Amino acid sequence: MGLALSQALQIAFISSTFNSAHLQTDTFYYLIMLNTKLKYETNDSVEEQFIWLLRFATVRKIKDFLTKVLSIDLHYPTPNLKTPVTAAIDRGDLQILSFLLEKNSTGLNDTVTQPWGRTALMYASYVSRNPELLQILLKKGADLHKMDIRGWSCLQYAIVGERSKNVKFLLDSGISINQKDAQGRTPLMISGEKIQEKGSSNKNTL
Repeated sequence: MGLALSQALQIAFISSTFNSAHLQTDTFYYLIMLNTKLKYETNDSVEEQFIWLLRFATVRKIKDFLTKVLSIDLHYPTPNLKTPVTAAIDRGDLQILSFLLEKNSTGLNDTVTQPWGRTALMYASYVSRNPELLQILLKKGADLHKMDIRGWSCLQYAIVGERSKNVKFLLDSGISINQKDAQGRTPLMISGEKIQEKGSSNKNTL
């Protein structure tokens, strides 16, 4: 009887602890979602609401939101220059990016709000680890050969971002490897500089 009672008490304690932790976790995520909801509802723009949702909401909730809005500006900038399209790229979900571009893919190559005149494809080439995101952008009209104000194409961005899969994808897609930037450097030369920088950095840490 003593052993049975002890086991019963242990089970009750574990169950209570689990339920308490589970409740705390649920409360934590609820507060995050509530805070997110309150913040994006105080913003006037659909674009800022969308960017807030991308941080926490499920794919289904984001799709529902996009279904209800009449239009969305892909390049609407927040104070830190994040836009709906760059935020969707950061999220990395193929469904969300595809759905967003089905809603609006016009002006996909606009660069007015981005540093150095960077396009969405350039940004994706630099940050994304999934070449399928780049493929979606190309299918929706992204310009593979467009240059920024430095003369960089998305290939240079992929090289500097050390995204080898993106480099291979862009080369397979037919991007030029001979186009020179404003300093007269080809993508191969920039790649060589990147390797030298890493070599020097490694020596300094030894």
